[in-house]
Amino acid sequence: MSAGNPNLRILNDDDWGLLILDADDEAVGPVVDMYAGTHFIEVTIDKYETGTGNREIYIRYSNTLFTYDAILPEWELYTSGKNVTAQYMQIKLKGL
Repeated sequence: MSAGNPNLRILNDDDWGLLILDADDEAVGPVVDMYAGTHFIEVTIDKYETGTGNREIYIRYSNTLFTYDAILPEWELYTSGKNVTAQYMQIKLKGL
């Protein structure tokens, strides 16, 4: 994930460390090519250690490539696993 805010902190390893999100901080992942088709999207939080505080998870997806900071496609709040028919996807975490 890339910090949308330069003040975000990652403890330990940059790839596997603990992401620190203060209120209104955002961390945005890269646009990923999942290949065309229908995919079950499931996001796992607190996999290796239980975090504290609140956050929201957003996803967006499209059959056409979009840039990291594009306005479209719009972000949607992720609440649980879902089937998505798209080739490209991106994820964002927001601290509350």
